[in-house]
Amino acid sequence: MRSRLMFSAALLLVLVVMSAFLVYRSNQKKQQEQIANSLATGNSMGSLLLSSTAFASQAPIPAKYTCQGDEINPPLTIQGVPVGTKSLVLVVDDPDAPAGVWDHWVVWNIPPDTTEIAEGSVPAGGVQGNNSSGKPRYQGPCPPYGTHRYRFSVYAISDLLALAPGATKDTVLSTLSGKVLDQYTLIGLYQKQ
Repeated sequence: MRSRLMFSAALLLVLVVMSAFLVYRSNQKKQQEQIANSLATGNSMGSLLLSSTAFASQAPIPAKYTCQGDEINPPLTIQGVPVGTKSLVLVVDDPDAPAGVWDHWVVWNIPPDTTEIAEGSVPAGGVQGNNSSGKPRYQGPCPPYGTHRYRFSVYAISDLLALAPGATKDTVLSTLSGKVLDQYTLIGLYQKQ
């Protein structure tokens, strides 16, 4: 009887710990989704802006920057970086992908004085993470059907991120809590021709 009682208590403890862990992971995932979804409007919390000479906000991305072209990143211009920024983070993703959000490019520790990211280049000093294909590079838009939105999101943060090259977007976003000084999203559109 006593061993059965101890077994039940141990099982209950394991269930409580597992439940607490699942709640923690769920809250962490929700926080990451809130950060990502807050960018979908293209609004800034302050003065930070991200633009491109290749396409306007809510306009088509030229095929040159997609899987149907050279598949190089478009030129990007960063303005209005707030005082106190230690680094910038850039995330490019597709919220309309059939299997869920598809990550196209993740770069962090971009110096805060960066004003331009040339086409086909990694920002000087930036560290690349893995895209959803598991590769540390820019992957151009390539929707299987229909017009998809592509979010080019920049975060001004108050720290450098101590992450190894190849980290995923989820890992990067999970480290941003309490560090984001400003953020902005430029949205481009693409449909295969």
